[in-house]
Amino acid sequence: MDHLRSQSYRSWLFGEIMLVGLLASATALFTVSSSLQSAYELPEARLVVDTVVAGVALIVAVLSAIRFLVDGRTLDLLLAAGFLAIALGTVVFGLLPVLSGDSLPPWAAWALVGARLLGAALIAVAPFAKGRTSRRRTALLAGGVGVVAVLAAAGFGTSRWGPGKEVALVEGSAVELAAALLAALWLIAVIGFGLRYHRHGRDLDAWLCLAATLALFA
Repeated sequence: MDHLRSQSYRSWLFGEIMLVGLLASATALFTVSSSLQSAYELPEARLVVDTVVAGVALIVAVLSAIRFLVDGRTLDLLLAAGFLAIALGTVVFGLLPVLSGDSLPPWAAWALVGARLLGAALIAVAPFAKGRTSRRRTALLAGGVGVVAVLAAAGFGTSRWGPGKEVALVEGSAVELAAALLAALWLIAVIGFGLRYHRHGRDLDAWLCLAATLALFA
């Protein structure tokens, strides 16, 4: 059994390394190709991508919430809250403001960044969380309300910025810092779920590691 698990882990690790190499190469190609950047910046393309992200994140959040209600593991609670933050943030700040055909306003763009940072932070902590809780419904409700409250505060706070300040903040070093922080959080999640898969050999950890890897290069 241990030999089979070790062999399975080595096969998974090889595939993960190949995937990282492929995504890194694609990212480098995207960086140096102006035509690919122009296609990526099309509003219709971003709308499709954000819709897919919101749908997948919502499904994972629901499944994680169900697992938490059954098992009561802190891991599942954090996953449910993290993916809920990404799903709600993408819908409220990434999709609704552009449904009328307008471009994404700077305040919504920053609120969307905040929502994804919150989601990534919760997911990054999840693989290292231990323990269970007996008051599962209360904890799940508190987690959901907490996520909604933080997103509401982020949306209200960014919408209060003045027009000139909005334009200045949506470009430059602040964006690079936010992107670096988001990438670091997803990298922590990749490492965490990879270590969990090595210890326990559960397919769920492998899939979550794959999702975090894709998010790292998104």
